Amino acid sequence: MPGSCTPAATLQEMNFLSKDYYNDVTILPVQHEEPLPRTNLALGRPAVGSSNDGTVDTAPYATDGDMSTRFGTKRGVDPGWIYVDLGERKPINEVRLYWEAAYGKSYKIQVTDDPSSEANWRDVYTTTDGRGAVIVIGVWLLRNILPVHGLTPIHPDDLKVIARDQEDIKMLDVRDPVDYLREHENGTVNISLGRLPYLWKKELSTSEPVVILGGSSRQSKQAARFLKRVGFRQLYIIKDEPGRKNRQGQTGTAVCCSDCCR
Repeated sequence: MPGSCTPAATLQEMNFLSKDYYNDVTILPVQHEEPLPRTNLALGRPAVGSSNDGTVDTAPYATDGDMSTRFGTKRGVDPGWIYVDLGERKPINEVRLYWEAAYGKSYKIQVTDDPSSEANWRDVYTTTDGRGAVIVIGVWLLRNILPVHGLTPIHPDDLKVIARDQEDIKMLDVRDPVDYLREHENGTVNISLGRLPYLWKKELSTSEPVVILGGSSRQSKQAARFLKRVGFRQLYIIKDEPGRKNRQGQTGTAVCCSDCCR
């Protein structure tokens, strides 16, 4: 405050209440930028159901925005399904399912660019413990489950074969340095996931094929998405194998061979 080394703690100490010290000042509440409204991509879009629980086609009710209507499949006929045509590929932040008293206990959420064949659909969410109510599935979960286009899964036993056939191949281990030093493949490059955006140019080239090794499938997929975004086109990931363990007795995708791991 004026004439003192002590910071002012009140408006009085700041002489703020006395207009002899200032003019044309307006105090406004702190205003934060409002978040952008989320668009319901399915609202009003065409919908097709596998069957109906009555004589009326109820599939359009799933996307009409009216909470008093609902879609239902014929009872006793499983599996029942419904798909919504968004018209074009669009980014999705979340998926919301509004169940009523009747709800699915076991169900999947699938996506496709071409619904003409069942083989074109891929799972992005699966549950066998549905509990009804309002279910919100966030994009972070979908990104962890969705396959990465252009990422080729390979069996651990095929790793040496690919390395032999493609001499310029790089094996990238995205685990933390502590885990990498404990156990790793000979000839691998260690760039942890957090450092990858800053260091990849020092060790990798977009023209080279890359095998991604990580402590988990999630880590490997995150690395693959980044590498694909900066221009890599030949990316491989080790297939998940339930129960497969490394030499430390831990499960994961940091795979070891008896003659190539130290």
